[in-house]
Amino acid sequence: MLLGAAYRLKSLASFVHPTYGNTMYHTGMVRLIVETGMLPIRDLSYGGFTKSFYAPAYRLFVASLSLLSNTDPVVAASLFVIAMGVVATLAAYLLGKELGGSTAGLASAFLFVLSPEVAIYTMRAFPEVLGIPLFLLALYFLHRQNRGMAILTAVLTALTHQTTAVVLGAVLLTYAAAKRDKTAALSLIAAAAAYASWQLYALGSLDILSMRQIALRESGAVSAASIGRVGAWALLFAPFGLVQAISRWKDSLLLLSFIGAALLLTKNEMLGIGIFTSRFFTFLALSLVFAGGAGIKMVWEKLEGAKWK
Repeated sequence: MLLGAAYRLKSLASFVHPTYGNTMYHTGMVRLIVETGMLPIRDLSYGGFTKSFYAPAYRLFVASLSLLSNTDPVVAASLFVIAMGVVATLAAYLLGKELGGSTAGLASAFLFVLSPEVAIYTMRAFPEVLGIPLFLLALYFLHRQNRGMAILTAVLTALTHQTTAVVLGAVLLTYAAAKRDKTAALSLIAAAAAYASWQLYALGSLDILSMRQIALRESGAVSAASIGRVGAWALLFAPFGLVQAISRWKDSLLLLSFIGAALLLTKNEMLGIGIFTSRFFTFLALSLVFAGGAGIKMVWEKLEGAKWK
């Protein structure tokens, strides 16, 4: 967790970091919430005539931090990035430990911090900085069968970031079908209902196909070269973890559901969709982090066993 926080301390290095580029858009909306006390449902860009389709939780959390700490929204966004870096690293440890024990948890946390692809979306003031730790906690509580917390974190994920919510929904659907898990099914229903309610309020419609990003088929190239962004150590040990997960598939359904759902979404152009592939790739990288954590545990146990023979 200290390493995760250290990576993000440079968020305070200047007045605008990490809210440069596209993140300024979200920080501008946060500032508007702080100044007016209201949640805007229209974009600041394009002349303010377009209804905002962004889910509200991230902006509300940062605005609340700004108000409670009496700090400028830009500074609050930086502090939030640092705090979520710690929370996300802890969530990675908890999920890794839940899936494979303490060694796997510790390894997963280190691989999480070291993954370049994951770092991109957990070091800047994007909604993903909140969505990813919520996503990991939703899977953690699901595996522990803590139904109340699983549903709560799934709902919060759905109200934080749409792409993250789609991945979570795909994982929940796969896991619910494979294991006939009621907690997964209820979490999926609650998250879908929460997001539908928000979209109906903000856009006045449940038609997601008319959203600008979907209508324009926003995507990004994901090639063989992209796999390097997962991180060298995760890529080295993920095959070991994947082989073990497949060999013990009944006990590894959540990890396999995660990897399978993320892979299918990343390659959705094969289904004729071709939307958000580069964003879904982040979650494929994240799933391989946990496969790598399981792989490190397996190799460690093999070496320990050989040492005592």
